[in-house]
Amino acid sequence: MELPCGVFFLICLSSLLHFASPTRVAPAPSPSSVEISRPKALLPIFASYKDKEVNSTHREICKKATYPSICISTTIPFFKGKYNRILVLDMEIQALTKGLELAREEVLTASKDEYCARVYEEAIDGAKTAREAVPTKGNVSVGLKGVLTLVLDCKDDIKANRTTSAIEPTNDMLVKLAKNCLRLEANSVGHRTS
Repeated sequence: MELPCGVFFLICLSSLLHFASPTRVAPAPSPSSVEISRPKALLPIFASYKDKEVNSTHREICKKATYPSICISTTIPFFKGKYNRILVLDMEIQALTKGLELAREEVLTASKDEYCARVYEEAIDGAKTAREAVPTKGNVSVGLKGVLTLVLDCKDDIKANRTTSAIEPTNDMLVKLAKNCLRLEANSVGHRTS
């Protein structure tokens, strides 16, 4: 079946006009400062920063994290004078550990969720063990995967018991921090010294 010449012409003209119309692209966010949604309980582990002030090595290492802007913001408070993959991993694990400690306090005072409090306590121990393994080429990823599993267990508990929903943003940020640690650890394999 053939299309009448006029119909074919209209289809071609419509397609041509569609592709020739200017594409509107949303403006890029201002690179001068980066805003991250930070749960109130975890504010002490975040640093505000201006993008142009971030060390280029720090930026490149954190670019490989699952959440690069969170990596930059949470490692700045633990800065030790230089950046390399191992030090940034260590700083992010410190941020995760401190975040777990702050979250545990929030859970005990605000929501009284004993399950998540126990989970965070175990996760704190796991994060500390993972951090101790960093300089010795120990199996950091096993400890970090355990931490992530525990934090996800708390997330499941939160969903099952809506009375603890006040801690949900905190727990979600802990999941992101744990994922950052795992990604940074994967990128540091082969760069750790004995």
